[in-house]
Amino acid sequence: MDVNSQAITQNQSETDCASLLSLISVKDEAALSQLYDLTVNKVYGLALKILVNEADAEEVVCDVYSQLWHKAADYQCERGSAISWLLVICRSRALDLLRKKRPEYSSSDDIKKFAEKSNDNQPDDIINLLQEGTAVKNAMMQLTDIQRQLITLAYFKDLSHTEISDAIQLPLGTVKSHLRRALQTMHKLIEL
Repeated sequence: MDVNSQAITQNQSETDCASLLSLISVKDEAALSQLYDLTVNKVYGLALKILVNEADAEEVVCDVYSQLWHKAADYQCERGSAISWLLVICRSRALDLLRKKRPEYSSSDDIKKFAEKSNDNQPDDIINLLQEGTAVKNAMMQLTDIQRQLITLAYFKDLSHTEISDAIQLPLGTVKSHLRRALQTMHKLIEL
């Protein structure tokens, strides 16, 4: 599939998702079923990347679509795409569950193992879950390997700067500097 075909397919999918959200807001069960079929792979994939546990990811997926059923009327198309809104909900629910289970990751050794798992992920694996061909993916590809790893740990694994510093054995100031520069780079690239 060429780039133009992908863009058309993505735009059509986005239009479909927004239309289905509108129907879901008036409690159309068939629309919820269709939206689920269109989006569940991305939602589950993101939850699994964050939680690294299939059962927890499935729990988050259930929570996401339950919240969607009750809050579909809250979607505002001018604030972003429907799939992005859905993935933000997923990320939030996954991080909530991760925080609730955080005592499991309380020891320094456990956090190091957690950080090592995130280092195994290629940036494409993470960003493809959000959306193919997005400005965010392109911006992430411009970052250094360490910056991508730090962004992953901070925003997808919800680790604090101190936890990241301990996990990857970098000074706290270096972690903060890398993250700040990475975010500045991404901000500039996304705005262009």
